[in-house]
Amino acid sequence: MKKIIVAALFSVQSVLASAEISVIVNPSFSDSIDTGYVKQLFLGKKIAFPSGSQAKLVTIDHSTDIFDEFCFKVIDKPPRKFLSYWSRLVFTGKAAPMIEAKNSSEVKKLVAGNANYIGFIPSGDMDETVKLINKY
Repeated sequence: MKKIIVAALFSVQSVLASAEISVIVNPSFSDSIDTGYVKQLFLGKKIAFPSGSQAKLVTIDHSTDIFDEFCFKVIDKPPRKFLSYWSRLVFTGKAAPMIEAKNSSEVKKLVAGNANYIGFIPSGDMDETVKLINKY
């Protein structure tokens, strides 16, 4: 019963503190990908964009609220479960480690500098250096 109450309180807290998230790519990116494709990339179920170029995943610092929001909104997993899941993929050789940036400025810099990178930032940090794929 305690677990249910804690989970309910956490859900209410995360809804109240939610921030809009923008999934971003390099401005030269020409593929079209939807929410399901983004989720499959970040779950390691797909490793390339529709054009065939290998996708490199960039995440923001795992201790941030925006990372938590991304996990809940896009991946549909709590952050700890997502990180545990991803660690198993890396350990078994099924995926490469994600690139972890310290903040949204660093995510934008990395994504803007490489056509194969995909990442996410708070929507309020969007600018013309990157291309928006989707908002959550």
